[in-house]
Amino acid sequence: MDEVDFSKHAGVMAYFQKNYVRTGIFEKEYSKILTKAFEVRTESDYDDYYIISKAEVEDQISQAQIFSDGVSKYVEKRLSKEKEDVPHGR
Repeated sequence: MDEVDFSKHAGVMAYFQKNYVRTGIFEKEYSKILTKAFEVRTESDYDDYYIISKAEVEDQISQAQIFSDGVSKYVEKRLSKEKEDVPHGR
């Protein structure tokens, strides 16, 4: 897999955008899901009076499931391909 390391969330998000969304591996919707989740996380951490509604929580859970399912399928496919690419006898 990608052997990269980031010290900030912004670096992870930029890398994902550049290497996975812009290349067409993931649809733009995945970038939107990631960005919205990060906005909610930031607001909840730094806004003293941030209150999230039940509907917003349910939406975040639904979007997280879509993101997780898509990434899981991609990782499984990539691992399967890498396994196929390994020369036999190893």
